[in-house]
Amino acid sequence: MDIFFGCGNDRAFAKLCDAIGHPDLADDPRFAGNSDRVANKAELREVLEGIFGALDGAAICETLLKAGVPAGPVLDTQQMLDHPHTQHREMDASLDWYRNAGIPIKFSRTPGSIRTTPPKFGEHGRDILSEHGFSRAEIEALAKDGVLVEKRRR
Repeated sequence: MDIFFGCGNDRAFAKLCDAIGHPDLADDPRFAGNSDRVANKAELREVLEGIFGALDGAAICETLLKAGVPAGPVLDTQQMLDHPHTQHREMDASLDWYRNAGIPIKFSRTPGSIRTTPPKFGEHGRDILSEHGFSRAEIEALAKDGVLVEKRRR
């Protein structure tokens, strides 16, 4: 399982290092401070990939979260929609043919909702061009030349 994690400061990086069983990394001069980690990004990536490559994604996610390091699995859309947390937060938004993540901010008086579906590919292209002064003939020429893309190209 692929995961993501965030370590935006030295304290968080130290927590990460402890959680993955390599506390010495936080003291390594190449990685001791944020600017050091940025300057030595390629080396740090190589070291971390070597460590994480041997770990179970789901298990290390739990370990990182318990250590106070923001982490989570990388999910595809279906996995995200089916996830218990998505259901608990009422984030599974559906309207007509559309189904995706809903509004994350839940105010009591204005909880937010999906009122319209997003446009389908190329749905409003002609209207937008027309609203900006393009004539029908110009729009047809743009479509013919492939500038106005109305169907997905494979």
